[in-house]
Amino acid sequence: MLKKNRKAKIESPAPPQAAATDQKTVIGDKISIEGAICGKEDLLIEGSVKGSIEVKAHHLTVGVKGQVEAEILAANVTVSGKLGGNINGVTLTLQAE
Repeated sequence: MLKKNRKAKIESPAPPQAAATDQKTVIGDKISIEGAICGKEDLLIEGSVKGSIEVKAHHLTVGVKGQVEAEILAANVTVSGKLGGNINGVTLTLQAE
């Protein structure tokens, strides 16, 4: 027989956790941006960007399909695509196609 006085156990949702440090924004290969980009997470560019990019303490990656003409301020920059402009970064890595 079932007992009628049983209390249902209600679980409260887990508290929100801090954002993961491995987050990144992706600008896809069909996206074209002209202007300033500022962010506080890693950035992967597979599309076209013309202007300025500021991700001071983060990693900027210009992907194989990426085309960037910008003033760049980043902690690390990895280039597999095309990049023109001034780069102010701690580490620059060029990758062959």
